Amino acid sequence: MLHPHPEPVPSHLGLAALLPKLHLNQHTPHAILFASTHFGGLQLPELYTDKGVGQLKLFFGHLKLQDDTGNLLLVLLSELQLHIGTAHPILSAPYAPYAKLTDQNWLTSLRKFLSVARMQFDIEHLWWLDVTREHDHLLKPGPTPAN
Repeated sequence: MLHPHPEPVPSHLGLAALLPKLHLNQHTPHAILFASTHFGGLQLPELYTDKGVGQLKLFFGHLKLQDDTGNLLLVLLSELQLHIGTAHPILSAPYAPYAKLTDQNWLTSLRKFLSVARMQFDIEHLWWLDVTREHDHLLKPGPTPAN
């Protein structure tokens, strides 16, 4: 059973500015706005989903090409994991417990979309945060890397 996300879907926040431009009432039901034209709806695009899918295409496209931008994204993922202080693979870790520990940027926006869409990814060759000394502890414990 799918549970609704506790936050409002961010794309609906921009509707307050868009609806008057379309000469529509701000209280128009979302079922009419986003339904298919086949069913009498306006078939407005779901902006939050489109943005998230675009980010995923861009992200995985650069990782697949193994270009400079892809390498920089891997470095940023590793840096984010170090900043948070967890051994969880950062794209598989839940968003909410770590949300307040990071600045809002493109990568955290991608992580939030993955959380809302209930998606997880494991990336090969990503650096793991690991304890090196006997009495070291992580800020947020997680799984240990597979050898």
